[in-house]
Amino acid sequence: MFDMDHLAPSFLLAIFLLSPGMVAQPPSQQADLILRHGVVLTVDAADSIAEAIAIRDGRIIAVGQDEAVSRLAGPQTRVIELAGKTVTPGLIDTHAHLLSSGMDETLKVDLTRAGSLNELVSLVKARVDTIPAEQWADGFGWNEGILAEHRGPTLAELDAISGDHPVLLENVTHHYSIVNSAAMRLAHIDAATPDPAGGKIERAPDGKPTGMLRERPAIDMAAKQIPPFAPEQYRRVLARMIDQLHAEGMTGVKDIVNPREWAAYVTSAKAAKLSVHACPLFWAGSTVESAKATLDAITQARQRVTPLADGDLKVCGAKILLDGSAAGRTAWRNEDYPVDARHPAPTGKGFPIVEP
Repeated sequence: MFDMDHLAPSFLLAIFLLSPGMVAQPPSQQADLILRHGVVLTVDAADSIAEAIAIRDGRIIAVGQDEAVSRLAGPQTRVIELAGKTVTPGLIDTHAHLLSSGMDETLKVDLTRAGSLNELVSLVKARVDTIPAEQWADGFGWNEGILAEHRGPTLAELDAISGDHPVLLENVTHHYSIVNSAAMRLAHIDAATPDPAGGKIERAPDGKPTGMLRERPAIDMAAKQIPPFAPEQYRRVLARMIDQLHAEGMTGVKDIVNPREWAAYVTSAKAAKLSVHACPLFWAGSTVESAKATLDAITQARQRVTPLADGDLKVCGAKILLDGSAAGRTAWRNEDYPVDARHPAPTGKGFPIVEP
């Protein structure tokens, strides 16, 4: 896909200059690449549709009819015959979770396709059986909506297959996770542990934690005990995810990042390996203090990327969440969540993540 940002205001001028009677251009003005005999969607003010497009030095230099654009071809020009295929402007994914999802898919136990709890538990056990003693088994993407039992795994089910390995399995919504007893011991979570501000430790009727942690403040009590991935792992995964973006026609992305993920973006941009327009958001946390710290971090980050030559990396702002997920019953409601077969006891109205 190609960057259409540079069409306006030169778009109409380019078509005018490429009239059918125009002579061939000198080598310095010839295209590196021409795509022709297709349907080119410009998405300009008039939604114009052209037949061909010419690119030089990674920038669009002309869009128009086949005959006119073809005059920009030279001996070294690569010409792609579209045969009626469509060319679109690069798409922008404005809610990607690009790098964190890439780390999940690449380095954690993938539970997104588990169709039953037996299958889910087997996937986790396979990881447990192949890693060193006491190493974390970290998984993501379980979805009670597609699990045959229509519920998540329990503390007892995880403890039965994990031994001394701490386990954290994040739900597909990212708003709640289940951990085992070994993980709770490392996180110092027990019956006496209070709920963190903006989070909830689910408890059995006797007050003991069930292993279910709702929203980031609670999830992070355990997640922060997991050793961080190496910077090189982040960079490799980012490169793979950028390739995946291009395969889907994406040339721009908004991503929410933590400091390690942001560092991977900066390193890639400095090495000229960031072939998308990336505009991450920084997580503002749940307090006024964390928001102020995030604002300072954004200011510093913008100063850091301003000198980068290609301008493909910016900071779009901060991400703030008021409440959570309806699936996790943490979304803040006016009325109580209904009691049903999966929730035989009242579960309340949810709660705000940010103190009002």
